[in-house]
Amino acid sequence: MSPLLVNLLKVLFVAVLYGFLWVVVRAVRSHLSTGVVTPDRQSLPALFLTEPAAMAGRVIVVEQPILVGRGAEADVSFDDPFISDRHVRFDRLENRLVIEDLGSTNGTAVNGIPVVGRRALDRGDVIRIGQTIMEVR
Repeated sequence: MSPLLVNLLKVLFVAVLYGFLWVVVRAVRSHLSTGVVTPDRQSLPALFLTEPAAMAGRVIVVEQPILVGRGAEADVSFDDPFISDRHVRFDRLENRLVIEDLGSTNGTAVNGIPVVGRRALDRGDVIRIGQTIMEVR
């Protein structure tokens, strides 16, 4: 084989390799940015953020108790001035979510009704914590 042909084959191989990596990176980035729940976690209750718009589409899968707030000890923290440092706790009871307002200043609402103490959630319930809105799915 001529040296020119060998060099062309090398360049072609590198171009195909870069093209493959580009496709893989796009697929992974797309998968992560849409908040896709993987099949092994589909049966777990999840919170889908709808507002604020910058957070829309993000997913919080509740596998264990989760503390939501603005404080350092919060498992999930939001930059929302209407959320307390220790605002609300989500937990699972069998295959259902349970929400507990932790005495927050501005309160928590499920389907527009204020949460007092612990309350079981159903799929489709809409939760408002400060200015953050999420749906149980």
